[in-house]
Amino acid sequence: MSTEALLALHELERAHSRLVADGEDARARVEVLQSRLEALEARRAEGGVEAGASGAAAAAAAASAASARAEAAAREKVSQLEAALAAAEARARAAEADAARVTERFVALEERAGAAEAAAAAAAMQAAGEAAVAQQLARERLLGAEPVLGARLLEDDELEGHGIEVDVVRPGGAADMAGMQPGDIIVAVEGMATVSHPAFNVVLENAFPGEVNTFTLLRGGRQLEVEVRYHASGIGYDELMALREAAGAAWVTEMDESAFHVRDAHVVTVKR
Repeated sequence: MSTEALLALHELERAHSRLVADGEDARARVEVLQSRLEALEARRAEGGVEAGASGAAAAAAAASAASARAEAAAREKVSQLEAALAAAEARARAAEADAARVTERFVALEERAGAAEAAAAAAAMQAAGEAAVAQQLARERLLGAEPVLGARLLEDDELEGHGIEVDVVRPGGAADMAGMQPGDIIVAVEGMATVSHPAFNVVLENAFPGEVNTFTLLRGGRQLEVEVRYHASGIGYDELMALREAAGAAWVTEMDESAFHVRDAHVVTVKR
């Protein structure tokens, strides 16, 4: 083989060797690149996990924060409720104290009312006793007094059997207050003929102090009637009326009505 052929063959062998070396180098580079790629993918995968973990951690942190806020709000609400309960209990205790004071006042008022009622009852009993005594005294004074007409009558024999003439009327007396005048002739009392002094004396003696009688009079030939309320000897008019009131209306009416009756135009006395 010629030298040129040997050189060419040798050159081919070196080129082949270089190609083989270059191929191996390329494979190595590819393997390095693949390793790097796998490492990158691994790191990327790890980064995703870390990102997911970070998201979960953030969510957990947010949930924890929300839970903490909810717990704080719940505690605040509980504190408010406890404060409201304490205030309500304080008000209830104050109300109980007020109720106790009101009860004490009510009991005190009841005791005072009971004492006042007892005092009033005692006073009423005393007043009733005093009133009964005053009533009895008034009745005794009225029964012991003499009825008074407050007029002087003439004993005229010419009028005897026809009437009794009034001579003098005492000012302020029973006859004066009734409107009787001197010269009037009394012919009847309460419809009962009193045309004589004895008949009129019986009427007057049986009259009751303060009693009212209707007198029939003749005045200037004209007949008229006047209401005469008898006064009482030794007792003023105002005192007489007070005694009649103190004696009791029913008793006084009975005494007035029992003074006398009329029968067959004669005087019939009713003794007390």
